[in-house]
Amino acid sequence: MTSLKLKNKTIVITGGSGFLGSHLVHMLQQYGASVFNFDIKEGFDVRDKSALQKIANDITTIDVLINCACNNPKIESGKGFYGLEDIDINILFEDLAVGLIGATLSISVIGSKMAEQKHGSIINIGSDLGLIGPDQRLYDVPKPVSYSIAKSGLVGLTKYTATYWADRNVRCNYVAFGGIYNSQPKEFVDKLCKLIPLGRMADISDYDGIIKYLASDESQYMTGAVISVDGGRTTW
Repeated sequence: MTSLKLKNKTIVITGGSGFLGSHLVHMLQQYGASVFNFDIKEGFDVRDKSALQKIANDITTIDVLINCACNNPKIESGKGFYGLEDIDINILFEDLAVGLIGATLSISVIGSKMAEQKHGSIINIGSDLGLIGPDQRLYDVPKPVSYSIAKSGLVGLTKYTATYWADRNVRCNYVAFGGIYNSQPKEFVDKLCKLIPLGRMADISDYDGIIKYLASDESQYMTGAVISVDGGRTTW
């Protein structure tokens, strides 16, 4: 994977100031790509199609779009709803507006530009929880339902997009990532690792290879794929 060439590639990533997104921005830059970070912290709102259009128009060519923006409600924060009984409609709409509608709008704007160029790779950052239900035994309170809805919805968006512009060489793939270790409580980590065949959570750099591959021309015949990179969790 280290031989993959990203030099001269122009990449737009949404949510590039978050924990995973900021790592991907730095990694892609190291491999020679020009990276534009569309993140709310940088004044870019993926929920605003007209703003996305204006920004995209200022970039001559876009080779890759990585949809990474997503609300990931933290159970320990005590904010918002959790399971199906406690839905707060405003928080539900906000989570879906960022993680699912925002991805759709980003694809609408940037994918259209790629279709005009007749090339492009769209990478939707998903989760193993977009393919399986969360094991609620891991949590003191239920894992919020909005996260599962957003990440599973991205699967359908990926397949729709992959067929929509296929005749103009615009590809779209979904990567289902497992949990990344980030100093979570030991009890949680120990319980989660028992559900993963490889016996550990991911290191953030474990995802570099698949992102480089999908962003490069090496993956030019791959589209509509749902790729699990989760230590094997979804095989059990």
